[in-house]
Amino acid sequence: MLHILLLILKIIGIIIAVLLGIVLALLLILLFVPVRYEAQGICKGSSDSLKGKVKLTWLLHLLRVDVMYKEKHMTWRIRLLFWKRSSSKGKKAVHPEEGSYEKQEIKEEKADEEKTPITDDANNTDEPEVKEPEIKEAAVADEDAKSTPEASEVLQTEKNQERHSEDKTDPSKAEKKKSARKHKNKAKDFFRKIKDKKEQVTSFIRNETHKEAFEKVKKELFRLLKILRPKRLEGNIIFGFEDPSYTGKTLALLSVFYPFFGPVFTITPDFEQAIFKGNLFCKGKIRLSYFVHPVWVLFWNRNVRATYRDIKSINEK
Repeated sequence: MLHILLLILKIIGIIIAVLLGIVLALLLILLFVPVRYEAQGICKGSSDSLKGKVKLTWLLHLLRVDVMYKEKHMTWRIRLLFWKRSSSKGKKAVHPEEGSYEKQEIKEEKADEEKTPITDDANNTDEPEVKEPEIKEAAVADEDAKSTPEASEVLQTEKNQERHSEDKTDPSKAEKKKSARKHKNKAKDFFRKIKDKKEQVTSFIRNETHKEAFEKVKKELFRLLKILRPKRLEGNIIFGFEDPSYTGKTLALLSVFYPFFGPVFTITPDFEQAIFKGNLFCKGKIRLSYFVHPVWVLFWNRNVRATYRDIKSINEK
């Protein structure tokens, strides 16, 4: 009996060990088997000439993803072992039925005919004609009545009554006014909060603990970018904006990343015209373990954890 019990426990232990080995093997595969990428593109100065292709593979091409862009149209294709899927699969071209446009035009013409009212000639109207002298005398009399102060006060009260009556009869206008006031109040509260937090933000930045945390994050970030640098990078890009200041700002931003792409990839600014053309080819690999190391280091850094707690408390307030 004891021998059978030990045999059962042995089998259970073997099964657990196998499962743990499978989990560990999958974890190691996810961490250390790289995702290989290859990208290439070309542009001759217009959006129509832009062409590009990106290929991703993982685990001896067990998983492959292809994305292509040409003539303002993007297509993709995914293959996982024997399972395949693409953007063009299962799509049918939709063709309009014959005569559909003609029927639509006929319907629109009929609708326009029904909407246009039928008017008679001016000679057939039954309204009595008003002579010009009588019209002029009536206008003069109205102006004289309006010129008196008593009449102007009466007119003003009538206008005020009309406005109040319009607001009562038309609730949409009153709702619009209320919504406009709410938006104004929200904007005022937003700017007040910014002013209140200005001193808090300045003191937060000047804190030595936070400064050391930012320096640590910066160091790990640049280290990660160096590791993620493509194994092969070639290209030449010429760019420019209508406003030369935008071209200068973009060049200053790209110059920060110059140590990562090196002299084989050239960037030429054009301060005289808006232009974008060039070619690009890059090839490299990315491992999940590249991201685990900086996350682990930053997690155990005391200054980073203190800065995170302070940021969380500010957001809660």
